[in-house]
Amino acid sequence: MAAKETVRNHVKCEKCENEGIVVTRENDHMYMRTVDLQVKGVEGNLDAEKAGDSDFKVTCKACGHQWVM
Repeated sequence: MAAKETVRNHVKCEKCENEGIVVTRENDHMYMRTVDLQVKGVEGNLDAEKAGDSDFKVTCKACGHQWVM
């Protein structure tokens, strides 16, 4: 059985200080080669998408600034 963990990540834009929460789910079953990261939801004026095996890219809708977490 897979171990799935839901994490609420508080994020803040470095340029305009817009804040929000990115909800992610990690599936880290011991037989998987990599952690399966999924973005499950975003609260606030932000957008987020998967940007690799264990990272996600956040875009501030207020100013357009992008960063990887």
